[in-house]
Amino acid sequence: MKRLLFACLFLCVFLVPLSAHTANYVAFYSSTLGKNEVRFIFLGSAGVIINARKKTIVIDPGRMLEDSDIAQLKKGGLDLILFTHNHGDHYNSATAAKLFKATGAPVLAQSLTVELLSGKIPVESIKTGLPGKTYTFWRY
Repeated sequence: MKRLLFACLFLCVFLVPLSAHTANYVAFYSSTLGKNEVRFIFLGSAGVIINARKKTIVIDPGRMLEDSDIAQLKKGGLDLILFTHNHGDHYNSATAAKLFKATGAPVLAQSLTVELLSGKIPVESIKTGLPGKTYTFWRY
């Protein structure tokens, strides 16, 4: 019984996709941020959508974005997709491909994740993230 309970808990917490569909994307994109403010939507697990000074970044969305979320990100604008590594709660191939196709946002990912994206996203749109290195994608 304990094993069954643990298996159900594991599936609910780690494998069932969460969604930001209830998040208020209108407020996320339309209200003005102050000079030193950052806004974010916590997707669950490791996933976050961050908005700062009119730039939006999605970090480790895993399988937590539904098509409606991706449509809202396309409409509002997405500037960078970041994958820290390829565990399922951080990275999902289908989500990555849909996000890129909808938004054209460049991707920064660690090397194994870059290999997994090969053929799904054009190589010129992907950068391999190296520990300790600083990356610049736009200037204010």
